[in-house]
Amino acid sequence: MTEVLIHSPYPRQRSQGNAVTAKRMTALLREGGLDVKIHERGDAPLAAKCLIALNARKSATEIFDFHQRQPESPIIALLTGTDVNHPDMETETSETRIALELCTAIVSLHDGFSHRIPSHLLEKTEVIYPSVQLPQSIRHHATAPIDIVIAGNFRSEKNPSLLMEAARALADTPMHFHAYGQGGDYQAELEKTAAECPNFHFHGVQDHDVVLANMQTAHALLNTSTEEGGANAICEAVVIGLPVIASKIAGNKGMLGEDYGGLFPSESTTALTEILTRSIDDPDFYQSLKSQITTRAPLFSYRREADQWTALVRRLLN
Repeated sequence: MTEVLIHSPYPRQRSQGNAVTAKRMTALLREGGLDVKIHERGDAPLAAKCLIALNARKSATEIFDFHQRQPESPIIALLTGTDVNHPDMETETSETRIALELCTAIVSLHDGFSHRIPSHLLEKTEVIYPSVQLPQSIRHHATAPIDIVIAGNFRSEKNPSLLMEAARALADTPMHFHAYGQGGDYQAELEKTAAECPNFHFHGVQDHDVVLANMQTAHALLNTSTEEGGANAICEAVVIGLPVIASKIAGNKGMLGEDYGGLFPSESTTALTEILTRSIDDPDFYQSLKSQITTRAPLFSYRREADQWTALVRRLLN
């Protein structure tokens, strides 16, 4: 019997966050000596000694089915932003809450979610930061011009409108905004802003290496989300050593630290333009962001994540 079954609610071929996480976790658990298989929505049921469900809300049905088939086998739920930020988390009778009650353990991507998780569920919750593996040669060294990178698919919760407002407000500064990702419902607006603002560049979907190359020489990574679980681009920026300017929401504070200096009040164009301008005009402030980023980097170590996940699974199996 397979030791660990990882359920992802998304197909393997997609670049969606849960699918990427499933592949990374499969690799790190196999390195830890565990037999692992990936299970997706619609796949036939599989027996396993332990289930890891990515995204408790979207994987609730699989949690119910697995528990019904194997009531004594441990289940681990990996919480995401769409779990903790959804109203279902506050509703005791929701499928999400019922699924979490059935779980043996819960894993949070960072400690910024603690206020959203019911206290009795916190007792079985463990924080395991997601890791990033990048070549040692990819390290931050800012060069001219002053590039601000935004990386991620543009959905309403990513708040691309705030990004575009800031770019227009800072059109007369040396800053250039480079947006990477699927435009989605904002495609036309992103293209229009790029046509009208010489300092705004919408690149669409590009190879990961292209985005990393721009991050390596950029001035900062920008995240304007109103809701966020744990943006992969922020993880990468921290590992690279690239300062981050981010909205002051739970997901970003959990990744960057409660006292991180590069946070601004969510949805405030004025606050965003002020902190971006300060990052250019005040070298001491910018250096403090780099220093804070450096201290966070060990949290996103692949070895750290692998050891914590392997230890958790082996503890439950034993």
